[in-house]
Amino acid sequence: RRVHGGGDLGELGTMRMDDPEARSWKPKHTLRSHLDGVRALAFHGKMPVLVSGSEDCTVKCWVVSGGSGAGSSKKGAAPDIEPLFTLRGHRGPVFTVAVHTERDLIYSAGADGCLRSWRMPPLDVGVYDQHGSVSPFKHGVARGHSDCVWGLKVSDYAPRVLSMGADRTVRLW
Repeated sequence: RRVHGGGDLGELGTMRMDDPEARSWKPKHTLRSHLDGVRALAFHGKMPVLVSGSEDCTVKCWVVSGGSGAGSSKKGAAPDIEPLFTLRGHRGPVFTVAVHTERDLIYSAGADGCLRSWRMPPLDVGVYDQHGSVSPFKHGVARGHSDCVWGLKVSDYAPRVLSMGADRTVRLW
């Protein structure tokens, strides 16, 4: 069996599971901040950004480049990383996220049946710079599914998004 593994994100390679190094994997960082289960993950294709979606109805953006993170209180534990920004707007758990690399847009969807789009926060934004404001990163919302949205796929060739839902439909936006 083969899995992707290795060092930093830019050094992803292929590793055999019977390789002793594969059996000794240790996390580089721990991303904690969601208040409920994490259901979705997506990387930005050109920036060291990870997007997560959770049952706590939020989408979070994380900078996952090298460095040691914010630190951890446990000796020998993987250092924690704080989110760059928390995006709020869903009225139910977020089940899926996707990133359009060329347009710097984040898409999210879930139990509320809505597909939301968000502008990618700049990497140098301060965590408290936008405190108290309605999310300045909200881009749009699409309603059309009559039930949960389980998956999203972003087109690399056009500004299009596909969504699939529990209402037995696939929608092209």
